Parts: sequence; C-alpha cells; structure tokens
Amino acid sequence: MLLLLVVGDILGAGIYILVGDVAGEVGPSAWMAFMLAFSIAALSAASYSALVTRFPGPAGSALYVEKAFSRQTLTFVVGMAVMLSSLSTAATTTRAFAGQYLEEFVRLPVVAVALGVVMALTLLNIRGIEASARVNVGMTIIEVGGLIVVIVIGLAALLDGVGEPTEVVSFDGLGLHGLLTATSLAFFAFLGFEDAVHLSAEVKDGRRVFPRVLFGAVAIASALYLAVVLVATMLVPSETLAASDGPLLEVVQLGPLAMSPRWFALVALVAVSNTSLFALVASSRLLYGMAEDGALPTGFARVHPRYRTPVVASVAVAAGAALLATTGAVDELAGAAVTLLLAVLVLVNVSAFVTRRHPAATAAFRPHPVVPTMGAILSGGLLAHQLATAEATEHLRLSLLVGVVVVLWFVNRRRWAPVVVSG
Repeated sequence: MLLLLVVGDILGAGIYILVGDVAGEVGPSAWMAFMLAFSIAALSAASYSALVTRFPGPAGSALYVEKAFSRQTLTFVVGMAVMLSSLSTAATTTRAFAGQYLEEFVRLPVVAVALGVVMALTLLNIRGIEASARVNVGMTIIEVGGLIVVIVIGLAALLDGVGEPTEVVSFDGLGLHGLLTATSLAFFAFLGFEDAVHLSAEVKDGRRVFPRVLFGAVAIASALYLAVVLVATMLVPSETLAASDGPLLEVVQLGPLAMSPRWFALVALVAVSNTSLFALVASSRLLYGMAEDGALPTGFARVHPRYRTPVVASVAVAAGAALLATTGAVDELAGAAVTLLLAVLVLVNVSAFVTRRHPAATAAFRPHPVVPTMGAILSGGLLAHQLATAEATEHLRLSLLVGVVVVLWFVNRRRWAPVVVSG
C-alpha cells in the first residue's frame, strides 16, 4: 500500500501539469530535464532510505538534521520548510485542478474551486490514514492507467506516421540555462517521494520495507515519465504543449486510437487530486510530529476523539494550502515548492553523510558516501540556479513564507518547550 501511495503522490503532480512548461523551455529535449531531475531524486532517495532506517519517526527531515547537527534552530526551520513545501504542492495541484483539466467540463472561478477541493480532501484526511490510503490507492491505479493510455495512444500515432520522432535527438538551441530551468520544473514532478518518510512510522518492518518502496516508486514514476515525455514531444510541437492548459490532452486526440479529451481530463483530475491528498496527509502528520516533540504548540498534537487523527494539524495545513492557492499561478507555486524542498534536500544529503558512522547506522540501509555527496552537490546547484532566476514575485512569496517560520520560531521560544526532536 505504501508503494502505491508514494507512486500516486509522485505521478499526480508534474507530468499532468507542467510537462508543457518543461517543453517550452527546452523543446523536444524535455526528456533530458526529466533525466536530470530523476538523478537528483534517486540520490536523495538513497539518503532518505539510509536516514529513515537509522532514525525512524514521523518528524522526518527535521529529525535527521537534529541527529546530524544538534542545532535547534536549524531543526525547526527544516521541519517548517518541508511542511511549507508540501503546502505549496497542495496549493499548486488544487489550483491546477481548478484551472486546467476541469475547464473541459465547466468554467468556474479558480480560487473558489481550489478552496473547495482543499476542504473536501481535508475531511477525508481527518477520517484517517486508512481511509485516505484506500482512496489514494484507487486514485493511483486510475492515474497510472491514464499515463499508460497516453503512451499507447502516442505509440499508435507514431506508427501511423504522425509526429517527428527524430526531434528528440535534436539539440539545436539547447543551453545550460534553459536546461537547468526545465530541470527545476521537471523536479516538481518528482515531489512526493520525500513525503513517504512521514508515514514510515506507520509501516510494519520499516527498516526492511522502506528502501525497497522508495526506490521502487521513484523507478516506476521515472519510467512512466520518460515514456510519456518522449511520446508527447515526438507527436506535438513544443510550442503547442507549452501553450496548452492540459498538455497531455493534445496527445490523446492524435492517431488511430484517439480518445475524447473529456475522458482523459477526468483521469487527470483524479491524478491531481491524488497528489493534493497525499501532500495534505503528509504535512499534517509532520505538523503533528513536531508538536508532539515540543517544536510547536501542543495544540497541534490534538487528535480527533473518534478517528484518532491529528485534527488540529489537518485543519491548520488545509488553511495554509488554501491561502497559498490564492497567491499565484501554478508554475509560480510549483517553483516555491521546489525551492523549499531543494534547500531541505541539501541538508538531508549532508545529514546522511555526517551520520554514516552513527551507532544506529549499523543495522540500516548504507549507501556509499559518494551518493549523499553527489546528492548534496546536485541539489545545491539546482537550488542556486532556482534562486538566481526567480522572479521578484517568487522571491516575495518565499520571503513571506520565511517570515512565517521566523515568527513561529520566536513565539515557540517564548511560550513553549525547547525544540527537542525525539528519535
């Protein structure tokens, strides 16, 4: 079930939403951006696997940084950055739900629909992890099926003589700046694998199961991504993909097996909802874990009397996601999520390297030290590019999010217990 949860969380976001934006940056070479994004995700997945088997617990990255550096401020900031990244992901996908594929059926105010989706998914989140997981599994099966449909329709169209297959090996005009920008966008498609650590405490025999699940999920998602991106860029001009509100709708209408765009839009809506649900579930568990460990007010650790779920944390993250959904376009919100997560990944990879000789590491997954080193270097390089090329509005949004973290830190220091993340 965890494998399906993580696969569903990864698949639902970027490939249905941002493949057109990636193609707009690098044209038919979009597959290269996805390969680079996969490399960073795979290296970081190895570090996460090492850390989650060394130090199990729902606090995730905050716990790992605490074990590596023993700095309360850094621990708190990392935990909040992960949560804000998940909230940005939820805001991105709920806004995409309202403003992209839903328009195949009805045109409604984007913000109003996004808020309604957040509310509905939050009610499901409060019902409990088992109910959320069952719905998530069903959604995952649908969204994987949707991507397979894209691949099959695309291959049939290519065999029918549609498109220009040789375009994907043409690198005319491809530059480093465009490739790094496209990789940042493509990396949003891999967000979700890091959310799994917040559910690791609810997995039986997590030390043995978790690394297999994480690597399996990233590998499955990557294989589907590459197939879809290659088919899409062979069949549809990059300019058309970039201009489309639903880029994969352009593919499924081609060739002898073409289907109604409405059917596929329905699948895409399920996929986008799936990512939103997982992001809300994971961020609420993180908030709950930090409150339990004294890093946030204890009120966030209150559970529902019937469902035994973190109801206050669930409502809080829903409010945050709803607020973020009103602040910008899909690509801007996605950029905020990627920037926050890349900063966390740098620290996570460094933490995996620093704690490799910890006594708990002897019974844990142990990647070669080169793996977290390369993960930190690649994550840091992409983060530097992301910050250097961000628009003024993106810097303002990030500054406001950082301001929220700073305020919460000072409030926490004055009124609640010191930050001690338990392991």
